[in-house]
Amino acid sequence: MTSPSRRAPVLRILTAEEVSAGAAERWRDQYRHWDGDRRFHDGMTKREADDAINAAEQTPDGLKGVLNPSWTHPSCDVCGEPATVVAHSDDGFGNTRSCCLTCAEKIAALLRQFPRAAERVREPTPHF
Repeated sequence: MTSPSRRAPVLRILTAEEVSAGAAERWRDQYRHWDGDRRFHDGMTKREADDAINAAEQTPDGLKGVLNPSWTHPSCDVCGEPATVVAHSDDGFGNTRSCCLTCAEKIAALLRQFPRAAERVREPTPHF
């Protein structure tokens, strides 16, 4: 159960095309607060990365040469194989959860075993 002050984020399934097509936009959104001279771990500045993204062919393979491959070709959060299901949350952070079909089926089967799994876990009882 969600507390009255918090609402559950809406999740929606993204297609592979949506994931790939939105890679550059999602990257820019994630780093929008960075100054252009701030450097990534590889030494490239944000400005240089923006220029490289603009110069790249705006396809998954073109952007994969500039962005980390997870931006255009997500892998399963459970097993690491290529993801076939990507759920995007409207929580304000643009969080995504990626899963391959095999793991999605296993998770669904596991949840069917626990009809009360949707109930909130209670706070632990203090032991005095």
